[in-house]
Amino acid sequence: MSTNLVIAPDTFEFVQGDPIEISWTSDAGNERLGWFCRDCGGRIANGQAGGLPILTVRSGTLDDTSWINPVADFWTKSAQPWVEFSSARPSFEYEPTDFQPLLEAFRAQGYFSQ
Repeated sequence: MSTNLVIAPDTFEFVQGDPIEISWTSDAGNERLGWFCRDCGGRIANGQAGGLPILTVRSGTLDDTSWINPVADFWTKSAQPWVEFSSARPSFEYEPTDFQPLLEAFRAQGYFSQ
């Protein structure tokens, strides 16, 4: 379970360290890309080659997480029975196919102008 930021790939850059980049083919046949910490192996970010123009970044890898406020819950079908989701935000059993409303909700929080 993780809290991820869904962002445009061109808005993200590594400012410290030298992550390992790997690629693999997903169960759906898509080429996935991932960046992992060279020291601990933890996932930092991942995306899809030639797919949706989004990148997911694990918020726990940020220096400051105090401003994180989720706008939706994904993959709820596989959640543990003790997880309680907020009725104040949309939930999806799987990954949604249209991220535009979620990106707009995130931008509405006022942290980013793009």
